[in-house]
Amino acid sequence: MGEVYKGCDSHGKPVILKLSRPTVAVYEQQLENEIRVCREMQHPNIVHTLATGKLVLDGAIGVCGAGCAKDGAAEYYYMLQDFYEGGDLKSRIRSGIPLETCVDWFRQIVAGVKALHEKFVHRDLKPENILIDSEGNLRIADFGLAKVLTSGSDSPKDAAAKDPFNGWGTVEYMAPECWTFGETTPATDIYSLGIMFYEILTGELPCKSHKARDLKEFHLHEPLPRLADPSLAEIQKCLDVMTAKNPADRRLMDFAQIP
Repeated sequence: MGEVYKGCDSHGKPVILKLSRPTVAVYEQQLENEIRVCREMQHPNIVHTLATGKLVLDGAIGVCGAGCAKDGAAEYYYMLQDFYEGGDLKSRIRSGIPLETCVDWFRQIVAGVKALHEKFVHRDLKPENILIDSEGNLRIADFGLAKVLTSGSDSPKDAAAKDPFNGWGTVEYMAPECWTFGETTPATDIYSLGIMFYEILTGELPCKSHKARDLKEFHLHEPLPRLADPSLAEIQKCLDVMTAKNPADRRLMDFAQIP
C-alpha cells in the first residue's frame, strides 16, 4: 500500500521514503496506526524512523479520492527511515545455521517484540519483516497491520478505531485466532514467532503445503513437528509454549536457559 523510494540524507546516508495515499477511511486509520508505531518505537531491534507526517504533492497521478487536497494535488502520508543494507532475514534462512546464531537471532527479535508489546501488536511477524543492519543486528519492520493496544479508558468507538482489521497476516505464520477472525493480541505475535523460530532452526516451515486449506488445518489442529536433534529438547519446549493453540497458554520465551 504505497510507494517506496531509496535516497540519501544530507550527509550521504542511505534512507528509505515511504509514501502512501489512502482512498478509504479504514486504510487511513491503519496508516495512522503505522505512523504512530514508527514515531513512538525507538529500540535497537526495531527499524529506526527519522520522520513521519503528511504532505501534499502537486500533479499527483490517479483518481482524486479521499486523500485529495485540491485539484491536481493529493495528500500523502510519509515515513522516512534508515535503509538496511543487510536485506531481510528470509534471505539468510537455510538448513544448518549454527545454533548460537539461531539463539542470538531469537533473543534479538524477542527483545524488539517485548518493547513493541508495551503499546502495539504487530500482526504480521515473518522473516521478510525482519531487516538486518550493517552491524548484523536484527530490526523488526513493516507495521502496516499493527494494532494499537487499547486502555481501560478507551470508549468502544475509540477501541474500534484502533483496530480496523481482524484476522489478517501471512498465512504461513498466522495464529489460530486469525483463521477464525478472533481477537488479535500480543499472543498472536508470539505464535508467529514460534513458527518463524522453527523455520530458522530447520530451514523450512512446519507445514510443507502452501494451500490455504492445509495451512488452516495445520494452524488450527496440528502440533508443531518435533525437532530431529534430541539436544534441542529445551528449545522444543519453548517453541511448543509459543505455538500453543490457545492464546492463553502462550508465553514469550526469552531463551535464557539456552547456552
